[in-house]
Amino acid sequence: MRVVFRIISTGGGPGAGRVTRYISERDRDPMREGPGSRPLFSDDHEGLSYRAANRILDPDGTPEKDDLLHFSVSFEDEDFEKLGSNEKERQARLREVIREGMKGMAEELNVTSLTWVAGIHRNTDNPHAHIVMLKSVIDRTTGKEKEIGRIRKSLLPHKEMENGVETIIPGRIGERFLSGLDRQQAL
Repeated sequence: MRVVFRIISTGGGPGAGRVTRYISERDRDPMREGPGSRPLFSDDHEGLSYRAANRILDPDGTPEKDDLLHFSVSFEDEDFEKLGSNEKERQARLREVIREGMKGMAEELNVTSLTWVAGIHRNTDNPHAHIVMLKSVIDRTTGKEKEIGRIRKSLLPHKEMENGVETIIPGRIGERFLSGLDRQQAL
């Protein structure tokens, strides 16, 4: 499967800064990722520290873990390599894949937009991005605030049995990330 989603528990209570700090600093591979913390990004920001990322999630800079969803989106190494001729170009294009996928996720969830921050990890065989997003959103149809508790399985990549055979279904959100990946590879 070209795109794999994994929902990660953020636990409860205070300390969401630990989530963004984890994304920025934990288990780094200095050879692939260079010196210093990983820069984080959002739909319209680049090069964020984990503290700046927290201010996007909460203007006071202290989002609660219960207010957030944390998940990772992994890609096959071969797909990542097709994004450009060097690590810097590949990561820049992968950021655009994530941005396009998150816009598609907002559409699939029928919300006006999502507030999120992400960081690209190159510390494993599969390039992946950790994404933290606010659960609080505005419903596109009603214009009212609502909370995303869980993302329906049917929207995410998953396995189903068809005629006695296990089949991988990309899900509509997975298809949005795949579409972004294909578009960035074509550049």
